[in-house]
Amino acid sequence: MTKPTKSPNEAARRMKQLIEDFQPDVVVTEDLDRGEASLCRVAALKRALSGRAADAPVLDVSVKRAQQYADKYEEAALLATAYPELKPWVPPKRRFFDDEPARMVLFVAAALAYTVQRQPSLQLAAAMR
Repeated sequence: MTKPTKSPNEAARRMKQLIEDFQPDVVVTEDLDRGEASLCRVAALKRALSGRAADAPVLDVSVKRAQQYADKYEEAALLATAYPELKPWVPPKRRFFDDEPARMVLFVAAALAYTVQRQPSLQLAAAMR
Protein backbone atom coordinates (compact mmCIF):
# COMPACT_ATOMS: atom_id res chain seq x y z
CA MET A 1 0.00 0.00 0.00
CA THR A 2 1.26 3.46 -0.78
CA LYS A 3 1.31 6.48 1.48
CA PRO A 4 -1.76 8.74 1.58
CA THR A 5 -2.06 11.54 -0.93
CA LYS A 6 -1.90 15.07 0.47
CA SER A 7 -2.96 17.28 -2.46
CA PRO A 8 -5.58 17.10 -5.24
CA ASN A 9 -2.83 17.49 -7.87
CA GLU A 10 -0.89 14.57 -6.42
CA ALA A 11 -4.10 12.48 -6.30
CA ALA A 12 -4.83 13.27 -9.96
CA ARG A 13 -1.26 12.37 -11.00
CA ARG A 14 -1.45 9.10 -9.09
CA MET A 15 -4.85 8.25 -10.64
CA LYS A 16 -3.47 8.98 -14.12
CA GLN A 17 -0.51 6.69 -13.46
CA LEU A 18 -2.73 3.88 -12.16
CA ILE A 19 -4.99 4.12 -15.21
CA GLU A 20 -1.93 4.02 -17.51
CA ASP A 21 -0.37 1.08 -15.62
CA PHE A 22 -3.49 -1.10 -15.30
CA GLN A 23 -5.47 0.09 -18.35
CA PRO A 24 -8.92 -0.64 -16.88
CA ASP A 25 -12.09 -0.43 -18.97
CA VAL A 26 -14.09 0.94 -16.04
CA VAL A 27 -13.19 3.09 -13.03
CA VAL A 28 -15.67 3.45 -10.18
CA THR A 29 -15.55 6.77 -8.32
CA GLU A 30 -17.65 8.29 -5.57
CA ASP A 31 -20.40 10.70 -6.62
CA LEU A 32 -20.12 13.64 -4.22
CA ASP A 33 -23.08 15.79 -3.26
CA ARG A 34 -22.43 19.43 -4.05
CA GLY A 35 -23.52 20.40 -0.52
CA GLU A 36 -21.18 17.91 1.11
CA ALA A 37 -18.27 19.75 2.76
CA SER A 38 -17.20 21.05 -0.63
CA LEU A 39 -14.16 22.78 0.83
CA CYS A 40 -13.08 19.75 2.85
CA ARG A 41 -9.63 18.36 1.94
CA VAL A 42 -11.03 14.83 1.47
CA ALA A 43 -13.80 16.09 -0.84
CA ALA A 44 -11.17 17.96 -2.89
CA LEU A 45 -9.11 14.77 -3.21
CA LYS A 46 -12.18 12.78 -4.27
CA ARG A 47 -13.10 15.40 -6.86
CA ALA A 48 -9.55 15.28 -8.27
CA LEU A 49 -9.73 11.49 -8.63
CA SER A 50 -13.15 11.63 -10.23
CA GLY A 51 -12.07 14.40 -12.59
CA ARG A 52 -9.00 12.46 -13.70
CA ALA A 53 -11.10 9.33 -14.32
CA ALA A 54 -13.62 11.37 -16.33
CA ASP A 55 -10.79 12.73 -18.51
CA ALA A 56 -9.26 9.29 -19.12
CA PRO A 57 -10.20 6.83 -21.88
CA VAL A 58 -12.20 4.70 -19.42
CA LEU A 59 -15.84 4.46 -18.46
CA ASP A 60 -16.13 6.47 -15.23
CA VAL A 61 -18.96 5.04 -13.17
CA SER A 62 -19.73 7.51 -10.41
CA VAL A 63 -21.87 6.11 -7.57
CA LYS A 64 -23.23 7.45 -4.29
CA ARG A 65 -21.61 6.05 -1.16
CA ALA A 66 -24.53 4.86 0.92
CA GLN A 67 -23.96 3.84 4.53
CA GLN A 68 -26.07 0.69 4.86
CA TYR A 69 -24.43 -0.79 7.94
CA ALA A 70 -23.96 0.22 11.56
CA ASP A 71 -20.36 1.25 10.83
CA LYS A 72 -17.50 0.78 8.37
CA TYR A 73 -16.14 -2.18 10.33
CA GLU A 74 -19.39 -4.15 10.01
CA GLU A 75 -19.47 -3.26 6.32
CA ALA A 76 -15.85 -4.42 5.90
CA ALA A 77 -16.62 -7.79 7.49
CA LEU A 78 -19.62 -8.30 5.19
CA LEU A 79 -17.68 -7.22 2.10
CA ALA A 80 -15.00 -9.77 2.98
CA THR A 81 -17.65 -12.47 2.57
CA ALA A 82 -18.42 -11.15 -0.95
CA TYR A 83 -14.71 -10.71 -1.73
CA PRO A 84 -12.89 -13.46 0.27
CA GLU A 85 -9.47 -12.22 -0.90
CA LEU A 86 -10.02 -9.14 1.33
CA LYS A 87 -10.53 -11.20 4.49
CA PRO A 88 -6.91 -10.86 5.73
CA TRP A 89 -7.23 -7.06 5.59
CA VAL A 90 -10.44 -6.65 7.59
CA PRO A 91 -9.38 -4.28 10.36
CA PRO A 92 -10.42 -4.81 13.96
CA LYS A 93 -12.96 -2.31 15.24
CA ARG A 94 -11.12 0.73 16.52
CA ARG A 95 -11.47 2.48 19.84
CA PHE A 96 -12.87 6.00 19.66
CA PHE A 97 -9.44 7.55 20.25
CA ASP A 98 -7.61 5.47 17.60
CA ASP A 99 -7.01 6.68 14.05
CA GLU A 100 -8.88 4.86 11.32
CA PRO A 101 -6.69 2.10 9.85
CA ALA A 102 -5.20 3.00 6.46
CA ARG A 103 -6.46 -0.28 5.02
CA MET A 104 -10.07 0.85 5.50
CA VAL A 105 -9.76 2.57 2.11
CA LEU A 106 -9.77 -0.92 0.51
CA PHE A 107 -13.24 -1.51 1.88
CA VAL A 108 -14.56 1.89 0.84
CA ALA A 109 -13.41 1.06 -2.71
CA ALA A 110 -14.91 -2.44 -2.49
CA ALA A 111 -18.22 -0.94 -1.31
CA LEU A 112 -18.35 1.32 -4.37
CA ALA A 113 -17.58 -1.62 -6.68
CA TYR A 114 -20.18 -3.76 -4.91
CA THR A 115 -22.78 -1.03 -5.48
CA VAL A 116 -22.13 -1.28 -9.22
CA GLN A 117 -22.19 -5.09 -9.16
CA ARG A 118 -25.60 -5.19 -7.50
CA GLN A 119 -27.22 -3.18 -10.34
CA PRO A 120 -24.73 -3.20 -13.20
CA SER A 121 -27.18 -2.34 -15.97
CA LEU A 122 -28.45 0.78 -14.20
CA GLN A 123 -25.02 1.96 -13.05
CA LEU A 124 -23.28 1.40 -16.38
CA ALA A 125 -26.12 2.90 -18.42
CA ALA A 126 -26.10 6.02 -16.23
CA ALA A 127 -22.33 6.36 -16.76
CA MET A 128 -22.71 6.11 -20.55
CA ARG A 129 -25.05 9.12 -20.82
